[in-house]
Amino acid sequence: MEGNTITRRQMLKGAGLFAGGALFGSGFTLAIMQRSFGHEFLPGRRLERPWYELGIIGEPIMDNQLLWYLSHVGQGMADVGECLNTASRIDATDEDSWPKEWLETAERVGSLAESSLAKGHKRSAGEAYMRAANYYRAALIHHPEPEDPSVVHTARQSVTCFETALELLFILAQPVRIPYEGTTLPGYYFPSTVTRGDAPILIVHQGRDAWPEETMWVINGATRRGYHCLIFHGPGQGMAIREQGLTFRPDWEKVVTPVVDFALKLPSVEREGIILMGLSMGGRSQLERLRLRSASGSALQTLGS
Repeated sequence: MEGNTITRRQMLKGAGLFAGGALFGSGFTLAIMQRSFGHEFLPGRRLERPWYELGIIGEPIMDNQLLWYLSHVGQGMADVGECLNTASRIDATDEDSWPKEWLETAERVGSLAESSLAKGHKRSAGEAYMRAANYYRAALIHHPEPEDPSVVHTARQSVTCFETALELLFILAQPVRIPYEGTTLPGYYFPSTVTRGDAPILIVHQGRDAWPEETMWVINGATRRGYHCLIFHGPGQGMAIREQGLTFRPDWEKVVTPVVDFALKLPSVEREGIILMGLSMGGRSQLERLRLRSASGSALQTLGS
């Protein structure tokens, strides 16, 4: 064994010892597994690296982003096996490897969705489309050529899969176009699933290269607690940069203000219940720059992370 690599022979050997060791108790089993894989953990000792440094791909940023996609399992936007299988195929020394392998997974899961839909299994199809949409987005993070035509195609595939999933899974959501400086910003409005009548609205925007669709964990939590939600692709993000060529800008208040004004025109939204939440690079450093009143004069509450 070289370094920390575990060969198939060693894995099979360990599995055999594990089966035999089970007859003698867990203490013996742990000991033989440790020796089989070339490790020996002393009582009270911990691994030197933090738990969140997976070390699966071997490149810290990629491993961190793998953890991000694994965190989507709880929202039905990823599968542990699909993510780890993809990671096992990625060569961190090849800049084309990340997008290639995630794209392969996205297309395979998308094919599963199409097959399920053809057989009338709408729920299974919707769940697969939701995961495929996420994997298409993952493929775009490390794409070495942002202007490559395949980037726009992959982005559109993600949107198509996501919107198909919303329909098949009966998720209350309305695609919207938010007026912005002579054009529009794409987004989605999610009405609360438990509130009748007027309710506060949570406007969520992501940070650097994250997509708003990746905030379903926020949206699901909010709509189940009586809030409406509005997410959007800001300049420099998602489809706004890839399809429209809209780039980041430092005066972010000029982006958020028309979004707030749009939210005020939505049905059943409390005028004094506008909450703005920014994540990562879209968080506190940007929110502190924003005016606390929109052009329409409604008060804002701000959250940053």
